[in-house]
Amino acid sequence: MINVLEKAKIDFIKKHIRLRKDGYYEYRIRENGKDISKSDKDFNTLVNIVLGKVKKKKRKPLNKYPTLVEECWQYYNLYRAKSAKSQSTRDEYKNIIDYHIKNYFGNRTIEKVSGTELQEFINQIEGERIREKVAKFITNVFTKAVALRHIKHNPALAIEITKTEHKTKKRGLYYEEQVALLDALKNYDSDFQRFVMFSLIIGSRREETCEFRLEDINEKKQLLFIRGTKTYNAPRWVKVSKSMIEYLKSADKAEDEKYFEILPNSYYHKLQRLYTKLKISNVDTHSLRRTCSTNLYYLGVPDKQRQQILGHASIVTTNDIYTFLEHDITKEKIEKLYKSLYYWDYGQFSPNISPNL
Repeated sequence: MINVLEKAKIDFIKKHIRLRKDGYYEYRIRENGKDISKSDKDFNTLVNIVLGKVKKKKRKPLNKYPTLVEECWQYYNLYRAKSAKSQSTRDEYKNIIDYHIKNYFGNRTIEKVSGTELQEFINQIEGERIREKVAKFITNVFTKAVALRHIKHNPALAIEITKTEHKTKKRGLYYEEQVALLDALKNYDSDFQRFVMFSLIIGSRREETCEFRLEDINEKKQLLFIRGTKTYNAPRWVKVSKSMIEYLKSADKAEDEKYFEILPNSYYHKLQRLYTKLKISNVDTHSLRRTCSTNLYYLGVPDKQRQQILGHASIVTTNDIYTFLEHDITKEKIEKLYKSLYYWDYGQFSPNISPNL
């Protein structure tokens, strides 16, 4: 039987218990100038804990310290192996662990790695882009290690990445350079010609171009499906002219096989050699995407549609990075360019873009 005094205590305790957002019940009160706080998932258990009838279980001790490489592999297998959208991304994570982290730290246990050592490790990596990727990966590894109680503190919070300011900003192709490029393409094999033309007209990334198949063409609606993976807007439909579809279908390719036999890196080096031959500087493979965006701008295609064509998550990226203004270019020049050079005898490009399906 519960006596009157104990019942009064229970009622008092229950009045001071609240349900937190994380699902735990919390008893909080101030006695003799001190804050008293206890919590538990179960309401009645918490009441008994406050009454002293139940002793709260002690937190489990920290797990035995694994090596940093073991921790990285555990993080990769649990959180990255299945979430990565492509094999190349998975291979990149594996390379970070095996080549960078393992070679530098060896069999060091994770609790012995300090923030200073991590910063020194990041600083010695050559290449700004890979340095950023490694820093992000190892920061995530240590964050999860703290959450799993493998370590108490996160030394990776001390990592800083200093981005270098590029002296020259990459650009698209000027009008005369486009004319020269398209004229020079006639001396190359048809597969490379189609690859460059596809990138210019569709504005696709080189990896997206390499994934294109004839089964991605909706001939009835004059649409091409781009198998993008970089952003949530990357998978997209792009409307093109009927002549563009005829141009693509003129190649002897199976419906379900990759349309372009050329590999992304081979394409990159081949295009760079062509740029050098034509004395076109300060450009890269993404310059074809920038050229596509700029041409569409001068053709009068609205900003939102250009964003959808290129598969950007933000319109700011499309306008500020992928569109550049040339003082002597006009809409008439671009129209003439599309009529006379793009697809050669395959008709005029239609800027009627990005329908809602």
